[in-house]
Amino acid sequence: MNVGVTIAEDNTTRARQPWGVYIFLLVVFGIVSFDFWMSVNYVERKDQTVEAKLEESVELTEAGNVRRQLVLGVLGMVAAASLLRRERNRLSANGALAGLIVFFVAWSWASVLWSYDESLTLRRVVILAILLLAALAAAERLTFRNIIQFAFISGCVTVVVGLAAELALGMFRPWDLEYRFAGVMNPIFQGAHCGMTAVAGLVLAHGEKRHRRFYLIVAGVALFFMLLTRSRGPAGATIAALVVYGWAVRPPFRKVAALGMAAVIVVLAFPSLRGGLLSTTEDALLFGRTVESAYEMQGRDALWRECLKYAGQRPVLGYGYDGFWTRDFTFALTDASGFTSQHTHNAFLDLLLGVGLPGALAYVLIFVIVMKQLISRYRQSGSIDYAAALALVVLYVIHNLFVSVQLATQLQTFVVLVVVMKLAFTPAPEAETEVADGPACR
Repeated sequence: MNVGVTIAEDNTTRARQPWGVYIFLLVVFGIVSFDFWMSVNYVERKDQTVEAKLEESVELTEAGNVRRQLVLGVLGMVAAASLLRRERNRLSANGALAGLIVFFVAWSWASVLWSYDESLTLRRVVILAILLLAALAAAERLTFRNIIQFAFISGCVTVVVGLAAELALGMFRPWDLEYRFAGVMNPIFQGAHCGMTAVAGLVLAHGEKRHRRFYLIVAGVALFFMLLTRSRGPAGATIAALVVYGWAVRPPFRKVAALGMAAVIVVLAFPSLRGGLLSTTEDALLFGRTVESAYEMQGRDALWRECLKYAGQRPVLGYGYDGFWTRDFTFALTDASGFTSQHTHNAFLDLLLGVGLPGALAYVLIFVIVMKQLISRYRQSGSIDYAAALALVVLYVIHNLFVSVQLATQLQTFVVLVVVMKLAFTPAPEAETEVADGPACR
């Protein structure tokens, strides 16, 4: 069936912009996730010993962050009040997706009972509940076009505030061969937010004639700063997201897009395969980093093998939701693998450790269904808002292969959670009526 590509989910999208929601969420996540001294701390940590790095990380985990907890508490109360004030018939459980989310949350809460560290797991599941409640409240208020716009705005804020922080601290040094743009979070997370900004900007440039040049310029700037982070995971995830978007809205491009995305995943996820014909692209894949500093990617292989040994000891129950990385396990795995970290650098493996096979499988199935539903809605309606949401989800999922950001208190994670909760618990719009210039969708 051929349908025109639509640019809006409904006729009111252009007329109403929920700026109050945007600003509130930006303030909350800015307080919770922004570290204005990150660029300084990132450089200083390079000179720390392994023991010092681990001790600092473990102490932060054990102590928690009171300010963060208070702000998240406020977020939860505001979300609950918003849902209670809205019309209840605007929420509905949508099939298997809603069921899997309920199961994942219930299983995560139940894992407190068998957690290796009950207090840590309890704190984590409370945060999980708050994030999902806030995402549900936002999903009930925002259209898919609003979500894409919020992704663009929040990404821009992250980059601009990060640049301002580095300039104020005298840490913006792109001419330095070892420089990585950190801004207000670790370079790999900053890179993912730059990628989100670029994807959302290019989509908005494609779907909206007004301000098209502005969106294109901002997307280009975001890609430039993503390169400055020298983070290969976010770069590969961004490329894959753009490839998926092109595959969705440009049918003739689909075969090439599928091959291109597969190549990106293979090359980035399995660096040991970069030999032979791929050896000539090694410098490009290292993103300007030395072979020694890029070894961290290969070092994850040893970390993953060690983590799988622990996962094999408790394959069904796990060690409690986000409760594995205690002091004992952190130091033991560092000694065994030679890789300094307090997470697996793979969200799916972290979930396997935390909530076992049932929880990890539920998490995977949630995103499989989300992507399938977005593709289905796009093909039925032609609205590029669904294709854009699909691209943002793909960026997030692939980013999860390289770092543990599952349900993290960051803007990128929250944007994706809003997409998930909107598909699972709000009714689909009856029709999209505004049609933009674009190819037919099959």
